[in-house]
Amino acid sequence: MENKQEPPTDTPRNTILFEIKKISKNKVFLADAAIALFLIWALALFLAVSQYTVKSSTLVSPVQTIKESVLNERVEARDNYLADADNEYRQVIGFLPSWTAAKSASIDFDKLTQIIYFGFGVNDNGEIIQYNQEGKSTLEWVYFTSDYFINARGKAKENNVKVLVAFKMFDNETIDNLISNSVSADFFIRNAISILNKYDLDGINIDFEYFTDSSFPTSRYLNVFLQKLKDAIKKNNPEHLLSVDVNATVIVSDKAYDMVKIGEAVDEIIVMGYDYRNANSSRAGPTAPLYGEVNEHSIDESVKSLIGRVPLEKVILAVPFYGYEWETINNKHKSTTVAGSGALATYKRVQDLLSAKQDITVNWDENAMSPWFVYSQSGAIKQIYYEDERSIRAKMDYIKDNNLGGVAVWAIEYEGKYKELWETVYWKLDDKE
Repeated sequence: MENKQEPPTDTPRNTILFEIKKISKNKVFLADAAIALFLIWALALFLAVSQYTVKSSTLVSPVQTIKESVLNERVEARDNYLADADNEYRQVIGFLPSWTAAKSASIDFDKLTQIIYFGFGVNDNGEIIQYNQEGKSTLEWVYFTSDYFINARGKAKENNVKVLVAFKMFDNETIDNLISNSVSADFFIRNAISILNKYDLDGINIDFEYFTDSSFPTSRYLNVFLQKLKDAIKKNNPEHLLSVDVNATVIVSDKAYDMVKIGEAVDEIIVMGYDYRNANSSRAGPTAPLYGEVNEHSIDESVKSLIGRVPLEKVILAVPFYGYEWETINNKHKSTTVAGSGALATYKRVQDLLSAKQDITVNWDENAMSPWFVYSQSGAIKQIYYEDERSIRAKMDYIKDNNLGGVAVWAIEYEGKYKELWETVYWKLDDKE
């Protein structure tokens, strides 16, 4: 075999080759370095863009995302369960009185379909009362135009909750003067429509609480008034609503209310299913009895009186988040009250009292489907009749069983921090069984 020897390493030819190899290696190194620098730059750019996207997008922390998801699911669930095979759309209405708006009442928008701001007074000339005798804005107007209520209206829109405004009158003569005078009635209607448009509201609630023993033809004028008001509302915006509040005992027999005509004129009839007993009652008892004893009025009597006169899907049963307390002559059920001792007891007041007095025993009225209890204060015997989760559940069942149009609550914030009544309303209507 031929012996091949390598040429000497110090020849000119070998030196040139060495330099060429050296240069090639340097070029490879520089190319690798360039690629590495490019990759580092690309990675840095990606991270910067990602960080900016997270900060500037709607993506939030996992906890907030979960909260928003739950809220959206609750709103969707509300809209789903309110729709019913027997009732096209079941309403959940919350009355917001000006005096709870003054306290920046907490509103659970995901549980409601309507809010009714309560409310503006009206005089017999049809003027909506905005100023008191001193020329200052009434408290109703102050809180209606407050930042709190402006924000509340905005949140209502975001949650598909309609906002209505109530117009109130409590004097028989004043009501008769307004509804029987076409000039005054037309003036009121124009003013009311103007408020709807100016404040982007969704409808009008009429709270003319009339008690009559006179021969004045109230029903005829009231029917005409409500029909004119509805025609004006629908002409202005077909989607706007007209509802009317009616006293639960008055509608049973009072001739001032032609419920057939009223049912034709309005979108919703809110039966105020409370104050069957009130602060001035001579005997203690439930303010919102579902059923009554002999010669006692009840929610069932009020609702049954409307059958055949009003489409029940237009009937909204208003329930109280309050009761009444009285000083009584003894601790027996429905005891005689001490004159002048009656007072409203909100659900918050009741729960605070039960928390403070651990020895109180809560009783249950099987007929009225209502709780009550007795306690002592400075030697006096006190009785409170009120609503709780059990009584509200019974009323929600009644609404569903009778295919009523929904429920209204008087009033937002009467529950205070105790939200179980709202949860009962929400979940009981969701119960399909």
